[in-house]
Amino acid sequence: MVYVSVLIGVVTMVIRAFIIAAAFGSPMKHIDISKYNIPYFIGKRAMLSITCHKEMEKPLLAALACTRRAEFKHKKKMLINYAGCYVHRRIHGSKKWSNHRWGLAIDLNVTQPVSKLTNNQHPALVKCFKDQGFTWGGDWKNKDYMHFEYDIRS
Repeated sequence: MVYVSVLIGVVTMVIRAFIIAAAFGSPMKHIDISKYNIPYFIGKRAMLSITCHKEMEKPLLAALACTRRAEFKHKKKMLINYAGCYVHRRIHGSKKWSNHRWGLAIDLNVTQPVSKLTNNQHPALVKCFKDQGFTWGGDWKNKDYMHFEYDIRS
């Protein structure tokens, strides 16, 4: 009986991995990861290029253009720093792959220390990203205010 439970658990994990790989691509392949130019200044330095999933390029550029317009409108710098997009890692404290692994997430306005997250996202920035199909970690039960991820299935 125990062996049947273990077998069902293993089969369930394999099926879940196939579903995720079909939706996002295999976590072991990098065919959907692209490096592209970003015409944006973050803090005092230009963000010249970023490595993300190729399907995220247009929505990310559109969200950044919207953020730039909002900065001029509100006369306030909204994007101070970022902590990258494609990062080969698992979710902190979990065995699940992070959406950063597929290049489908970006962390913006990272606070230090990261363990003491505070919401420092301007509502206009959040709206710009949501309007382009991003999900914001600040809306989650377990808040992750710096995290924005893109669902390529939408």
